[in-house]
Parts: sequence; C-alpha cells; structure tokens
Amino acid sequence: GRSKLDDLSFRNDLHAAIRGLPDDEREVVGLLLQGLPIEAKDPSVITISGILNCSVKTVSNRLHRAYSKLRTSLLLEEEL
Repeated sequence: GRSKLDDLSFRNDLHAAIRGLPDDEREVVGLLLQGLPIEAKDPSVITISGILNCSVKTVSNRLHRAYSKLRTSLLLEEEL
C-alpha cells in the first residue's frame, strides 16, 4: 500500500510544517529524520540528546510539542 509519504504534496506540506517549527523543535525533528536515536545505552553512539547537550526528557518534550504542532498543521492543510 501507498503511504502518505509517497504523496509529493503531502511531503511538501510536511517539510513546510517542519520549517515552521521553533528552532529547538525543528532541530530535534531534523536529527530524528536523519536516523539518530534520542538516547542510547552505548556511550559511543551519537544521540540527539548528546548533540544538543540536553537531557533525554528535554528532547522528548521538544519532540512531543513538534509532533502535536505538525499533526495540527497537517490536519488543517487536509481540510482545505
């Protein structure tokens, strides 16, 4: 089956919505999209919390806020 990410206009809307996020949230989403983990047991693994030099809880909070904004803005787009 096709996912929404196969739809070019959805992807464009998603990227536009990500660009509209506050810097700290956009940074977390960007790192996550690059495949970096938020945290890792192995200290040699590069993590989002390590790169941003903040706690895992802070990263999770930023991600949660970002997701909820993205969900809202993409739902609004779809209703137009």
